[in-house]
Amino acid sequence: MSNTKLEITEAVFKELPEHSKHRSFTVEQSMFKWWVSGRGGQSLRLKDDGYEAFTEANIAHYKFPLFTNKTDYTSILNNPNSYTLSLSKKIKCPFYIIKLNKAVKTEPEIIIYDDKIAMWMTIYGTLQEYLDSVR
Repeated sequence: MSNTKLEITEAVFKELPEHSKHRSFTVEQSMFKWWVSGRGGQSLRLKDDGYEAFTEANIAHYKFPLFTNKTDYTSILNNPNSYTLSLSKKIKCPFYIIKLNKAVKTEPEIIIYDDKIAMWMTIYGTLQEYLDSVR
């Protein structure tokens, strides 16, 4: 089990309000409900329930566009699994992907829960440039 993921889950769990629906689950159960890869794997990508829990716990976060131009969008659509794997390998903090919503005209975004990584993404200018810089 990833100790980092467990530690993050425990820390966020402690910050949840008493009335939160997420408190009706154990930390172990929350591992499976919050993370895309459950308790195994190294990815820190959040599922919808994880995003809700982080939001309820008022965890600081930073939003960035997932794509900066049509070229990014087209290349990612051609191989979405490769892109998602790249995000999971290179972003070493919890993150959540807000998908495209045509009904309310929102663009896809990524939410980052780490101020240092958010700072670097701002310096590099785009998510893709940040990902390209990470080895």
